[in-house]
Amino acid sequence: MQNNISRTETDILKGVAIIMMLWLHLFLKESDIGNYSDLHFSNGLSLSYYLTRLCTPVSFFLILSGYGLAYLYNENRLSPRTQLPRLLKLYIHYWWVLLVFVPIGVFVKPEHYPGSLTDFFAQCVILEA
Repeated sequence: MQNNISRTETDILKGVAIIMMLWLHLFLKESDIGNYSDLHFSNGLSLSYYLTRLCTPVSFFLILSGYGLAYLYNENRLSPRTQLPRLLKLYIHYWWVLLVFVPIGVFVKPEHYPGSLTDFFAQCVILEA
């Protein structure tokens, strides 16, 4: 397998995926846009509607991570010994983010955050309906 994409180019693609993720979270619903004026097409749907449907950052990250793992495999550098520090780093970052944002959520909306198990299950039922 020949490496056609450099690490810098994959970092650029990751940045594009992050921008897509921000767009998707900011303009997911028309009702959440507020005073934002958007270009509307003849079928009544807005430009933000189409852009949110085109923004699929998870698939970008999956393709890039699979590409990186395939590259490491072909270079014979893919082993549990080399991947364990990466998993540990990911796990540590997860807990740091959790430790930072849960107290912020409790401070901003103490009546709703972090919620209870009944709130969680009620929300799951609402999402399924």
